[in-house]
Amino acid sequence: MRLQNGESRLEMDSKGIEAQTQWVWTNLFWRLDPPEPLAWADALERLSVQGYGAETIRSHSGHFQATFAMAKKDELHVSVLLQYEPDFLDEFRLFFNLPQSELPRIIWEFRQLLV
Repeated sequence: MRLQNGESRLEMDSKGIEAQTQWVWTNLFWRLDPPEPLAWADALERLSVQGYGAETIRSHSGHFQATFAMAKKDELHVSVLLQYEPDFLDEFRLFFNLPQSELPRIIWEFRQLLV
C-alpha cells in the first residue's frame, strides 16, 4: 500500500513499512497477521459507503495505527503512527491530505497486501 503527499511517503507490504518525510526516513519490519489487511479494508469500505466520519485501523503487534477521516467534501485526512519495540516509546507520525477518490485504491491495496 502506498500513500504520498508532498514530502511525506508511506509504503507498506506484508514484511514491513517504509516511511519518509523531508527530514526523516524509517524502515519498520513486522510480521503482518493475515486477517489484518482484510479487516482494515472492510473498515475503510464502511467509511467509503457512509461518506463521512473516521475509522482507525491498528496492527495486532502495535507497530502501526492509521486514522482515516472524511469531514469536508472531497478530502481524506490520514494520520499514521508508527511505534517501535521494545517499549513503544519511539514513534514516527505522518499526515496526509488526499482526495476522497484515493480511498477505493487504498482499500484495494490493503486487500492485495497478502496476495
